[in-house]
Amino acid sequence: MTCNRVSMHRSMGRLDIPRSPRSLRTRLLILAGLSVLPACSGGRSNDDVYPSEPVKVVVPFGAGGGTDSFARIVERAVEENGLIEQPLVIVNLGGAGGTIGSRRAKNAPPDGHTVMVLHNAILTAKQTRLVDYGPEAFEPVAATGFVGQVVAVWADRPNSPETLDELMQQARDKPGELRWACNLGALTHFSGLQLEQSEKGAGARFNFVPAGGGADRFAALKGGNADVTGFSLEEYTRYQSEGLRGLCFLGSRERLNKLPPTGLRTARELGYEEVVRDNLFYWWMPRGTPPDRIEKFAGVLEKVMQLPEVREQLLASRISPEFERGDQMKETLRQAEERNSRIRVPPPPSLPNFPLLSLAAVGLLGVVVVARDVAAFARRRPDPVVPEVRDETTGSRIDLAVAISLAAVAYVTSLSFGWLDFRIATVAFVTVAGGLMVDRDLRKLAVVMAVALVVGLGVHGVFTGLFEIVLP
Repeated sequence: MTCNRVSMHRSMGRLDIPRSPRSLRTRLLILAGLSVLPACSGGRSNDDVYPSEPVKVVVPFGAGGGTDSFARIVERAVEENGLIEQPLVIVNLGGAGGTIGSRRAKNAPPDGHTVMVLHNAILTAKQTRLVDYGPEAFEPVAATGFVGQVVAVWADRPNSPETLDELMQQARDKPGELRWACNLGALTHFSGLQLEQSEKGAGARFNFVPAGGGADRFAALKGGNADVTGFSLEEYTRYQSEGLRGLCFLGSRERLNKLPPTGLRTARELGYEEVVRDNLFYWWMPRGTPPDRIEKFAGVLEKVMQLPEVREQLLASRISPEFERGDQMKETLRQAEERNSRIRVPPPPSLPNFPLLSLAAVGLLGVVVVARDVAAFARRRPDPVVPEVRDETTGSRIDLAVAISLAAVAYVTSLSFGWLDFRIATVAFVTVAGGLMVDRDLRKLAVVMAVALVVGLGVHGVFTGLFEIVLP
């Protein structure tokens, strides 16, 4: 019978189901639902009690670094002393000089259940235009602990400088050849820039190469992939016995005197008057967080910094157990911003216009689909047996183009508003678009999903890891 020619047919992993007029409406409803899910995920109810759930502490660096170690000292102290009704949960979101984690914290619901710990890198990231936001996008909670930075080289290497002056002279003699490992746009980057632009360092020029956290910079130095870098005082103390040579301390003598003896001299004492990088660990909540919740969490942090065991651990880690809040903290931030504003920074690598590229790709796909339909219509001959099949084939092409276009709109919208992480959004978009195009072929769908993972994770890894560019 004629109907058998268009009935359900199963062959080689392909399932063909007759299309109905409702197929387009069904796809549109599904895509519309997916597009609004992220917007609906931010709402909360019953916020009378704080905290009513675990408090996420975003550490915008990998595990094991100085910031992560400091946050975990605070986390343990809060838990062991029962200082708050809910536990703290450390969430490491490293990459792109701390800007991936800071963006996630900035876009979190402003209910006090997300807090970020980030030092002065929140200032440098905006100044280098890695991101278009800075402290103004957050509510400052408190500053807890001073951590300094050390300029260090690998001692057992030919022509390894023994003093800061020798390092700067080498950077003058061979401008752009000495490789300074750093997170571009972060504190280690600014330290090198500040040395270059100081009066005594005039004429020196470093080649700033991307690197990760302290462990990655140490590996680069040890493996010969870098010539000089900066470490937190805790990281320097940890790695010193393995072959590091510290050239100077980038901070004030007043703060250095509060820490266990290091034998290091400050850059200012060595004649680099402008080079002072006092750095504090700041705690931040999303803009709009209720003041009473900010004050409650600040009170918890103040109690933590007064605990004898915490002060002992911090001093052992070469962190001065200091605490600031309110006007005192804001004045410290203002002074740090003023110092950073004097540093000239090169423009960052430009970020591709992903929304424009996505729309262009959708437009090109639409042209291809329409062209194929026009060509198929021109070649078509009357078929009295199954005319309805040919009609539905043409309709399905239009259905496909509309569905993919809507998926692209949802993809671009989610990235523009920061509703979804770039990796998740890209994998979902490529999977949906590819799945529609292969027309339910199970074997091809598996290939599409593999391609989606490669594209989403691969592009993200290249831009954030290699080029240090932040993605949504």
